[in-house]
Amino acid sequence: MKRKVTLPFDLIVEILLRLSVRSLLRFKCVSKSWCALISDPEFAKSHIDMAAAPTHRFLFTSSNASELNAIDVEAEEPLCDDSANVVFKVPPSSTFKYYKHSVRVVGSCRGFILLMFTGLDSIGFIVWNPSTGLGKEILHKPMERSCEYLSGFGYDPSTDDYVIVNVILSRRKHPKIECFSLRANSWSCTKSKAPYRENLTFGDGVFLNGALHWLVKPKDKVAVIIAFDVTKRTLLEIPLPHDLAIMLKFNLFRFMVRQGCLVLCSFGWKNTRLMPEMWTMKEYKVQSSWIRSLVPYKNYYNLFDLFLPVCFILNGETLASNAINTLVRLNDKGELLEHRMHESILNKFYTLLHCVMYRESLLSLPSAQGI
Repeated sequence: MKRKVTLPFDLIVEILLRLSVRSLLRFKCVSKSWCALISDPEFAKSHIDMAAAPTHRFLFTSSNASELNAIDVEAEEPLCDDSANVVFKVPPSSTFKYYKHSVRVVGSCRGFILLMFTGLDSIGFIVWNPSTGLGKEILHKPMERSCEYLSGFGYDPSTDDYVIVNVILSRRKHPKIECFSLRANSWSCTKSKAPYRENLTFGDGVFLNGALHWLVKPKDKVAVIIAFDVTKRTLLEIPLPHDLAIMLKFNLFRFMVRQGCLVLCSFGWKNTRLMPEMWTMKEYKVQSSWIRSLVPYKNYYNLFDLFLPVCFILNGETLASNAINTLVRLNDKGELLEHRMHESILNKFYTLLHCVMYRESLLSLPSAQGI
């Protein structure tokens, strides 16, 4: 008769901490003790901190208003492997349930996605973990007319708090900054003394080094990057590279993050085509550290009308789109690794400007519940 071998509990914990989120969710069915362990908030925090087997997904909106697509970008061939593509149902909003609205992916942080629901005269938010299905709906707010909303989502490690930020721009008034603390479950509001008037960024605020970033145009001044620190709740300016200022009137801009650096991707028209280039800030907040580079790519005009980088993935690779219905994966030399038609992508320019990369996690929010 074979002797039953039982591993020490501490060793089991160490093994489980090194598994992917999807594996852990399946292993909750092994036993009550495993289910209790994997469901423990402290285990979830340890799991995301260890980063032993993280899975990153690229999330974007679908042509079906009730669905979101998520691609596992760490798969060997993520665009060609159907198992790497997951379709999620958009969490329902109780506030916007009975009348027409649009849904936008605003940001991601520690496995959570921020969705914005916009109606005729109000906005609302849902913070949602796609892996666990847990989330929290934020009470809606009336929209201020003739104003532009710069939204973003960040994390305050000093209080273990998630923060939703709205910078509200008006041509007649100084900007107003709204912050929602998920831990306090309340909104706070402050005003900026700087007269920012116009948003120049396509897409939402990018979270890096504890701050959310947008490109704005102050009144009668050169455009600047504004960064809102979600811990200190302060707004500061980051200067652009000198050579970029002359192109502000003709280019489109989008922020991304690459290897811990802020990247400003510029799309300018050249010979009737939209040509991308990147400006990377190698040292945070240091103007002299900006480096300009063209986006490396071969001539794919036979396949794609436009070429829009949407995110950076492993080994210097770039995920890009022609902004219609094709996603492409390129290596660091600009060589095409794979491409795939996606019927779910809307035939609209802004579709892939409101997309995020998120890391799967088991974390939960204060008062989070299944939605």
